[in-house]
Amino acid sequence: MKKLMLVFAALLLVSVTGFSQAGPEAAPFLVTCDVAANGIAIDAAQLDVTGMSPGMTIELVPAGDGTFIDAGGNAAETNVIGGSVPAIITITVDPNVNIAVSFAMPSVLYADGLAGSVTVRYSGTSGDWTDGGAANFRYFNPTSGFTALVDEGGVIVAEVGGIFTVTPGSAQGMYQGNAVVTVAYVTSM
Repeated sequence: MKKLMLVFAALLLVSVTGFSQAGPEAAPFLVTCDVAANGIAIDAAQLDVTGMSPGMTIELVPAGDGTFIDAGGNAAETNVIGGSVPAIITITVDPNVNIAVSFAMPSVLYADGLAGSVTVRYSGTSGDWTDGGAANFRYFNPTSGFTALVDEGGVIVAEVGGIFTVTPGSAQGMYQGNAVVTVAYVTSM
């Protein structure tokens, strides 16, 4: 019986190995693509607001030329607007790409060792951006950010203002807060 089982096992092994078909085969290969890219460069200048007093509220709307729009309110507002400068953010990227620009903006500004604060709100005209052409000038809300198709120049310039309110009773001094701008390439918009 042992001899019969050994012969049967040998026949089974021969029949399985003799009639097996080759399975799928795989071979690796390399795919390369040489890309010349500029990457992303961000140059951000600070937003400066001057001449405000306790209890004062002013909306600073960027004009697209490094200044704020003066709506012709009163002399105090005109002094603040004329002495203030929007944050100017110059973004240099590869040409003809889509980018997403987002901001983390402060809602309250404080001064070290001083009593008081300045609240900051943002609206749909608190920021503007352009790629250099007047036809491409657009307003945006900094808290929402924006997306853009960058033209062949590869440069976007954004300006940021806001709606500033000095808390009544605030001491004289420099009130500050931190803002962050982030730029990323996106595949579609």
